[in-house]
Amino acid sequence: MNKEEIIDFIENRPWIRNKCRLDRMGELLKALDNPHKKLKYIHIAGSNGKGSASAMFTSILMAAGYKVGTFTSPHLIEYNERFCINNTPINDEDLSLIVQKIKDVRLSFVPGVFEILTTIAFVYFQMKKVDIVVLEVGLGGKYDATNIIEKSELSVLMNIGLEHTEILGNTLEEIASEKAGIIKRNGDVVAYDNKKEVSLVFKKVAKEKNANIKIVDFNSIEIINEGLNKQTFNYGKYKNVELGLLGKHQFYNASVVIEGIKILVKKGYNINDSNIINGLKDVKWDARLSILNNKPLFILDGAHNPQCADALKISLPKILRNKKAIMIYGSLKDKDYLSIINMMLPYAKEFICLTPNSSRALKASTLASIIKKKGIKACYCKNAYNAILKAFNKAKDNDVIIAFGSLYLAGEIKDAFNKIKEI
Repeated sequence: MNKEEIIDFIENRPWIRNKCRLDRMGELLKALDNPHKKLKYIHIAGSNGKGSASAMFTSILMAAGYKVGTFTSPHLIEYNERFCINNTPINDEDLSLIVQKIKDVRLSFVPGVFEILTTIAFVYFQMKKVDIVVLEVGLGGKYDATNIIEKSELSVLMNIGLEHTEILGNTLEEIASEKAGIIKRNGDVVAYDNKKEVSLVFKKVAKEKNANIKIVDFNSIEIINEGLNKQTFNYGKYKNVELGLLGKHQFYNASVVIEGIKILVKKGYNINDSNIINGLKDVKWDARLSILNNKPLFILDGAHNPQCADALKISLPKILRNKKAIMIYGSLKDKDYLSIINMMLPYAKEFICLTPNSSRALKASTLASIIKKKGIKACYCKNAYNAILKAFNKAKDNDVIIAFGSLYLAGEIKDAFNKIKEI
């Protein structure tokens, strides 16, 4: 199969916007000799921070010499990015081979997009005999396609916010219950220090499943330096830890990962303090306060919901230093874009709006109209390439451009920026 045929096979099927039936995943995987049962997992759920935590776990385990499979979503530019071994995406040849295997399977149902993607991950990582898989949940937890796994080395529960309420529930408690569905009986759990009502749900589910749970104490974090050039912090016995990801929220994410690694060490994983230090220093994760250009400063961030936008907002005073930014923004229409706009208004000189490449996209013209009514200059462009050129034409060397919003949009911006650099 060529690349176009692979993409067509993946996308020419329904996006299942409801709770997955795990019996479907069971049937699909059984037909492929149950690859998921031959792997070990770190399983990560949450509203925010899943991707960053996945990158940190992967980087530390790699530093310790493990062969690590990482399954994340969404991709920025191409599907290959979702399936990595030691941070190297699957090649087209292996992807084609696996997709053909799945295509040849006879089933009693038509699998959805994420069921296919999750199956690709299981088959690929088993085929390449990775030591451990860092497995990121797609939506929710309890009924997510990834939750077909029967056990994990570690369940990780990150920051929880109101999201996908039409599917996961209308309260933090309901959403927390869905996320906590990844907790395995007699398993080990590490959790972000969430709001009290969320932590109570996590503890309740852990008790019901006789699982050991560690909720991280953020009071143990001592921030030494927070900035665009270098971030360092102390956490318990770990001193002057340099963090490769930017933003204050990454200190909290890193502390969850450190506690998770400590649990793995107790289970026999050969990971030392140097591996943790080096792994956190070397970690990379695209579209999380990523600096694409220095003069003018051009930052790309995947802030797509109010929780992510709040994390970006907290970092803006240090980035802008009393200036205002040219903001490139696009959103899906089912996101709380009004709250995000209101958060960003005090820091914006003007907005350049884009329509993300998604059937759920909010039209850029509509977004620009909404922003103009709030008294801020706004225009829209037909694509990311034109938006970046417009922003650079407006900006002086000491100005700041911030592109944020949908992760679908982040991929378009990264791809367009790379093409502009080549000119």
